[in-house]
Amino acid sequence: KNVQHNIDLQKGLDKVVALGYPVLFGISRKRVWTTYWVGIPKLKDRDQGTAALSGYAVTKGVKIVRVHNVDANRDIVKTISGIL
Repeated sequence: KNVQHNIDLQKGLDKVVALGYPVLFGISRKRVWTTYWVGIPKLKDRDQGTAALSGYAVTKGVKIVRVHNVDANRDIVKTISGIL
């Protein structure tokens, strides 16, 4: 996959979820999310973007997110899950 494939998958998460299988979302610290926010050079600085995309994935019906920084992502996912 290239960057555009990853973006297309993110935008179409609801269609993937609609297939009826549990979906694991593994975007943790991936370079692809920097296409939305350019200029984040360090891996540790990608945690905020990872948490944002994890929250987005949950709104689309994703049940599992694979992340490096569990604390930051847990807080975001719990908060968004509480709203849904």
